[in-house]
Formats: sequence, C-alpha cells, structure tokens
Amino acid sequence: MQSTPPSSPSPPASAESAEDADKQPTAAPDSGGKPKQAKTPLIRARFVEGPVLRHIVIMSATAALGLLFVFVVDLIDLYFIGLLGDQNLVAAAGYAAAIGFLVIAIGIGLMIATSVRVARAVGEGKSEIARERATAAAVYSALVSIPVTVLLWLFIDPLISVMNASPEVHAHAVIFIRIILPSMPFMLLGMACNGMLRGVADAKRSMYVTLFGGILNGLLDPLFIFGFGWGFEGAAWATALSRFSIGGLGVWYVMRNHGMFIRISWAQCRNEWRALTSVALPALMTNLATPVTNIFITSVIARFGTDALAGFAIVGRIAPVAFALVFSMSGAVSPIFSQNLGAHQYKRLMQTAFFGVGFAAAVVTCTCLLLVLGNDLLIAAFGATGSAAFLITQFNYYLGFLFFFTGVQFLAQSGFNALDRPKTSTVLGWSRALFGGVLATSLGATWYGLPGAHAGQYIVGVFFGLLSFGLLIRHIRQITLHATPVRRRRYFTPFAPVLNVMFLPITDRFSARSDEWKARRRVQRRMRRMHRARRVKTHIPNRTGVDQ
Repeated sequence: MQSTPPSSPSPPASAESAEDADKQPTAAPDSGGKPKQAKTPLIRARFVEGPVLRHIVIMSATAALGLLFVFVVDLIDLYFIGLLGDQNLVAAAGYAAAIGFLVIAIGIGLMIATSVRVARAVGEGKSEIARERATAAAVYSALVSIPVTVLLWLFIDPLISVMNASPEVHAHAVIFIRIILPSMPFMLLGMACNGMLRGVADAKRSMYVTLFGGILNGLLDPLFIFGFGWGFEGAAWATALSRFSIGGLGVWYVMRNHGMFIRISWAQCRNEWRALTSVALPALMTNLATPVTNIFITSVIARFGTDALAGFAIVGRIAPVAFALVFSMSGAVSPIFSQNLGAHQYKRLMQTAFFGVGFAAAVVTCTCLLLVLGNDLLIAAFGATGSAAFLITQFNYYLGFLFFFTGVQFLAQSGFNALDRPKTSTVLGWSRALFGGVLATSLGATWYGLPGAHAGQYIVGVFFGLLSFGLLIRHIRQITLHATPVRRRRYFTPFAPVLNVMFLPITDRFSARSDEWKARRRVQRRMRRMHRARRVKTHIPNRTGVDQ
C-alpha cells in the first residue's frame, strides 16, 4: 500500500524527548467537520544542537562498551568449550567464528548505511522519510541475509574443507555452524535496528541491544553445556538464542520508542535499496580490508617462529580491547556527520572532524600510558617469552602511540560514509591494506627482520591517517562552499591525493571556484571600474590648471 505523503511541517520539537516518541497524537476535526489524519511524531535531531564533543564521547563510549562485551562473550564461549577437554571442539568454534565473520561484516555495512540514511532524514526534519528508510532497511536486511544463510547452509561442507580442517574438526564445525545459521537473519535485523537507533541519537538503547544478547549468551552457555548436558552443541544453541534476542529487542526498541516501521510501497523500497547499497557495499569492502591484511601479516610473522606468532596473536587481542573507543569511532560518528549535513550545519561538520581527532588523541595517549605502566603485567599474564615478549613490549612502548593515526583514518572513513563519499573510504582502506599490510610488512621483514615486519603497517598508517584527514577536510570545505561538491575532471595519477594534501590551500583556491564566487568577483571588478571612471572624470585638469 502506498504511504501517504508527509503533511505540512510540524513545529520544532525541542521540548520533546525520545521517550515521548511512542505517544501517537490523536486526530482532531478540521473546520469542515472531517477528522484530520493523525500526524506521526517528529523525531528530534539531537546532534544538530549541543556540544559536538559531548555527542562524540557518548556515541563512541556506548559503541565501545557493546564492542568490548562482544569480545568478552567470545572469550566466555571459548572458556566453557575448553572445559569440555577436547581441543578439536575449540578449533571447530574457531572455524565457525571465521565463517560467521562474513555475515557480521555484511551486518556492519548494513548498520552503517542504515544509520547514515536515517540520520540524514532526521537532520533534514523529515521524520516520515526517516521512517520509510528504516522500514526499507529492515526489509533489505531480510532480502540480503536469507540468501546468504541458505548458500552457507548448502556449501558449508566444501567451505570448511577448503580451510584445511581435520576430519574431527570438520564434523564439529559443520554441526556448530548449521545450528547458528538460522539466527543470522535475526542478527542482521538487530544490527540494522541498532543503526536506526544510532541514527535517531538513541545511543543508550543501541548499547542495550548488544549487551542483552551478550548477557543472555553468557548465562545460557553453562546451562546448556553442563546443566542440560548438551555439550558442544549447547554452546551453539546459546549463541543462536542470543542472536534471536538481539533481533527481537532491536525491533522492540525501534517500534515502541520511535515508531520507525510504517507501511510503504515496493517502489519506495527499491529506491531506498539503491541508496543503501551505495553505502553498505563500500562499507562492507572497507571492513574486509583489515582481516585480509591480518592474514598476510600473520603469514609473514610466522617465518620468525612460534614465539613471534604467539606474540602477534596476543597483540591482536590487546589492541581491540585497549583501543575500543578508537575502533568504535568508525561507526559511531557517522550519524553526527549525517544529521548535521541534513540540517545544513556545515560549521558543525568541521567541528565534528577536529573534535574527533582531539578525542582520538586523548584516548590513545591515556591508553598508551597505561600500557607502558602495565607492560610487565601483560607479559606475565600471557606467559610470553622471547620474541612474544619483544612484540608486546614494542607495541606497548612505541607502536601503540602510532595507533592515533589509525583512529584518524577511522574518523575520516566514517565522515566519507556519511558525506556521500563511501567509495573514497573503501579506496583509502584498501590502499592502506596493500601498502601497509603487504608492501611495508614485506620490506620491513626483509630489511629489519621481526621488528620491521611488526612495525611496517603502523608506520605506513601515519601517512594514510594524515592523507585521509586532509581529504576529509577538503571535502567538508567543498560542501561548505556549495551544497553539491563540484565535479572536476579526475586524472589517473597516484600522486594527486598526496599533492592535494601537501598543497591544500593552493588547490582549494584554484579548484573550489563556485558560481557564487565568480559572480562576486565580477561585481567587484565592475565596482572598481566605476570608481576609476568617477575618479578620472573628477580630477582631469582643464587648460587653466583648475579641476573641473
């Protein structure tokens, strides 16, 4: 059924709160005696007012808590599975996590796209369009996740075989994955609802969705594994039920507190699906760059022995937990950019970029100081010796500080996703993966051994962090000058982005001449000609030497 067009603009809802959104207004009769159609409640754009830094801190902190809880739940799963006393079961859970990462990466891309699209409509003050986009995103998540789930169900056997799993591990991995696969569409729906909650600035409930699923998983693990005696399959059922709960709670919050789902036509869905795909697909490709890079770096580090590989694995566990606030910025800041872009608050776009960089600097500095102080404790806790202890010390004392530039690139990629440049984010992510993860790691290992192999990606990350931020600032300046950035001819040269950042004031001066700027210059030249003509006419002397 075709949705009704949005009614006349409603008065500002500065006094309304998010909790009042579920109260539907009653219909009132008009002058002709016929009842008016009830207006949908206006969604307040919270990110277009108030301190920008406060919004960044709240959104990043709530997203980081949810991210940390996911890591904790994964550790709890492995702990309870390890209590069964069979390492094949632990390995099977690892294979299941690797397969599940593909679906999770799709969900992250969908969540980012949903938050960007909904937040843009909220910033524009178009609550009805925001609800249409949320409904289309929910249907889109089902249409994407169900075919992927079916394909994984049918081809899970050959896929596990390609990963060189032993026969015992292969059998357990297939059983585990087929138990949790039916819950995948609900998890993607929950992640889409999480993006809707972020888009309407409801950071608290978006965090609750993730926390509830993790808590339920942690409680059901010992009950199903040991209480009911289901063993390894009990862990899979606990994971599946937790993902069902994530989808159910997300839909509950979105419907009850914000009334986001409405009836729309298939034509509206198709139009919105194109816009969602234009953001979700580049975001998905960007998320895949990091695991691909880690696979290659792991293969290089493995040449230096088991201790070096163990140390790299430990650093890979420390970094996401220690810098969770930095990792969360990649998706937490996008709604802030989107709402302010929709509300034409261009000054706040620049503030969001610079405050985000300041926040990343403060977080990285404080975290690195704690890592330096607790270096010996971390080495003792993991029982690291030799090369493993060296890599941990190298990260805590030196490379951790360079993680600031990684946070800057995360911020810039978040801005590009929100400001209609998702492909730029993908190009930057994969460029860093190729140059930092492949080239720098290989050259570092060849020239400087293990320290060079470990430090290569962080050193190259300095360049890409500065490049990403420079391109983001340049794009925001273009948006500030004119609503639609000027499409200039692009020349295929790898040095163009570098030159644009190095000579940013010069390039902005000659490349951002809008029609308004040209018109102002014409008016100025015309005024100068008039003044010169008036001055010449006034001061031309006559034959007697007296001015006319």
